[in-house]
Amino acid sequence: MAKDNTQIVVNSVTLKDLKANPKKMKKYTEHEISITAKVLKRFGVVLPVIIDKSKQIILGDHLVQAAEKLGLLEIPSIEITHLSEDEIQMFALAMNKILMMGELQIEDFRIDIQNWLFDTTFKITPEELGFSSIEMDNLLFTLDVESSESKVQELKNLTKVPRVVKKVI
Repeated sequence: MAKDNTQIVVNSVTLKDLKANPKKMKKYTEHEISITAKVLKRFGVVLPVIIDKSKQIILGDHLVQAAEKLGLLEIPSIEITHLSEDEIQMFALAMNKILMMGELQIEDFRIDIQNWLFDTTFKITPEELGFSSIEMDNLLFTLDVESSESKVQELKNLTKVPRVVKKVI
C-alpha cells in the first residue's frame, strides 16, 4: 500500500535513457502518434510520463513516441519510488482502465471548437485538438437524433409531391 508521505517531483529525463515497458498496456497506431505529436508541438509537453526507478516507462509511452517523432531530447517525468514492481504494474493497469472510463462531453465545447477552428488568431487544426478532420466534421456537423428524425420525415414528405406526367402525342 502507498505511503501517505509520498512526494511527487517532476524532472526532465533524456529520451534515450528511457526503457520501453515489455508489458505494453496500449498499442498506438502511427496515426495516433502523429496526432499526439501535433498536440505536443502546439501546446508543449505539459504532461509528464510516469517511470520507475530503472527509467522504464509505466504510463505515457505515446508521449515518448510523439516526442521522439518531434526530435525532442527530453521530456518531463515523474518517477515512482514508493511502490513495488507488482504495485507499479497494478497501478499502470488501473490507470489505463480508468482513462478509458467516462464519456467525452463534447457537446459543451461544440461552439468553442467551431470558434477556435475558424478564428484566424488561433490557426488551430483538428489534429492539434486530438481529432482527425473526419472526426471533427462528424462532431461538428452531425444533427442530434430527434432533430435528424424530424428532418428525415420532412424529406420523405417532399418526395410525396404529385408528379405531373405529360402525354406525348
